[in-house]
Amino acid sequence: VLDLERVYKPKLPKRIKRLTRLRYLGLRWTYLESLPSSISELLKLQTLDLKHTYIHTLPTSIWKMELRHLFLSETYRTKFPTQPKCNSLSDLQTLWGLFVDEETPLNNGLDKLVNITKLGLACQSMSLNQEAMIAQLKTVAEWIKKLEHLQSLRLKSRDEEGRPWILHLNSFENNVNLTDMYLLGSLSSSSVCLSQFPRSLIDLTLSHSKLEVDPMILLKDFPNLQTLCLLAESYTGTTMVCESQSFPRLQLLKLWVLEQLEEWTVEPGALPCLRQLEIRSCPHLILLPDGLKHVNTLLELKLTNMPMDIITEVHNIPPNCQVVQTNFQ
Repeated sequence: VLDLERVYKPKLPKRIKRLTRLRYLGLRWTYLESLPSSISELLKLQTLDLKHTYIHTLPTSIWKMELRHLFLSETYRTKFPTQPKCNSLSDLQTLWGLFVDEETPLNNGLDKLVNITKLGLACQSMSLNQEAMIAQLKTVAEWIKKLEHLQSLRLKSRDEEGRPWILHLNSFENNVNLTDMYLLGSLSSSSVCLSQFPRSLIDLTLSHSKLEVDPMILLKDFPNLQTLCLLAESYTGTTMVCESQSFPRLQLLKLWVLEQLEEWTVEPGALPCLRQLEIRSCPHLILLPDGLKHVNTLLELKLTNMPMDIITEVHNIPPNCQVVQTNFQ
């Protein structure tokens, strides 16, 4: 193990290849600007952590390695080189922080990596050529569809100015092991409905999805869902309903920046395992659902940046629930 985290711009000499038994190389927060091509001669290396570095493009020799876990610098947009012939990263299980633009070698390149269990992609167009980026997003969707071992997915889509953009998703029928999913981008044009998401999901976060149909109705019967975060512009409707017996295992629910939401109904028998509820910056939601009083498992209610006149009367809240109120408007 060699962990150089927070060592400022360490020099990696070519003779680093002499560390023949090295399995972990941590360069996180080093602001390193390049990797020597000899890095590929670390034949035993399994984990390479490049988060928060200034590496613009990985060396082509990265394809020769037998890595299992590769963490990249999403914020600095580290790019992947084109794949040489007869080389692969077939053992790769974790690919996290990959920046995808029009030039990223996806088709017949990265999409051949089918043993991925943890995938984090930040897709962003770097030009005004939307057609090229849409083609890339569709290739990403096809790639995800092939990942039968995928357990965790973080997928972000932004336009050339950094604003949340469209997401393309295909069927999840092969992703039977997917338990954790974070999606940032509009799902309004996606061919997959929320109700078609994998039933194996335990944690789901949606941001800027611009859903017009109540997600509480679409996700209510997911048997394993324990955490649901509906963040900024994930839902653009005015009403939400949690039906009786819905969300049988949900423990944590976050409703953040749902600016159109005016009314939320919780029917008796809904959310039977809910322990934490956080409502933030929902300016038109001034009445908590009366049905919360039936959620006896609720231990904490956080209200942040909510209207001053929101009603938090005792009869609406279970007796053992702690209410935390901050930054009222």
